[in-house]
Amino acid sequence: MVPILLLMVWLGMASPELRTASFISAGFCLLVMIIPFFQVSAVKLEPNKLTIESFFEEKEFSARQIKEIKMQSVTGRYGRVTNFVNVIPAEGKKYPISGFQEGDELVYGFLMSWWNQYQNR
Repeated sequence: MVPILLLMVWLGMASPELRTASFISAGFCLLVMIIPFFQVSAVKLEPNKLTIESFFEEKEFSARQIKEIKMQSVTGRYGRVTNFVNVIPAEGKKYPISGFQEGDELVYGFLMSWWNQYQNR
């Protein structure tokens, strides 16, 4: 995305006719480059402790602090289904977890078994 971003900025500076379209495209490229920094990058399970990491934060939860863990499916425009796991704490924002190599169903299974084991302790 970096070469496309630089190309769009250069086109915006060089050509007044393309300025608006180039800067809108450059803004979109910048947005696509920044979004991964806010997504969940790692999930660690320890006895009665769940750690969710992203580039900017690391959040730890005990099983009692989690209100719900659920799997959601979103159907796209052409019928493609995307699954992701939502970890919803009792307080604060929800954490969508998806895109891990192990697969969303396996991640959901591990999280649910951990949560069910430590929820009442």
